[in-house]
Amino acid sequence: MKFVLSLKWFCMLGLLSFTAMTYAGVGKDLTDGEVRDRIIGGSISAYDGGPCPCPYTEFKNDQICGDSSAYSRGEDIKCYRKDISDREVKRYRIENGIDKPKLPWQIEQKPN
Repeated sequence: MKFVLSLKWFCMLGLLSFTAMTYAGVGKDLTDGEVRDRIIGGSISAYDGGPCPCPYTEFKNDQICGDSSAYSRGEDIKCYRKDISDREVKRYRIENGIDKPKLPWQIEQKPN
């Protein structure tokens, strides 16, 4: 039996994870990969063009969308980490207050 998360469960899991991190005070030192995952989640959540935003999304009949997905048709949606540039990661960090600049006395000094 193959196990595939449906889009609803994927989004719900992302929302619960985000909520848990927010309430736990976690999320200020996210890796670039974690930021990319957040961007992907937001892109998929914002997609309103049908049931198949990404190739790995499960369609209503428990089939994988594959080539019929919006991503495969060339629509502007982020489905994979490779779709997100370093510039987009930096912009996301700034817009969402992640990894705010530290004051000089908060920076750890590296030994020479």
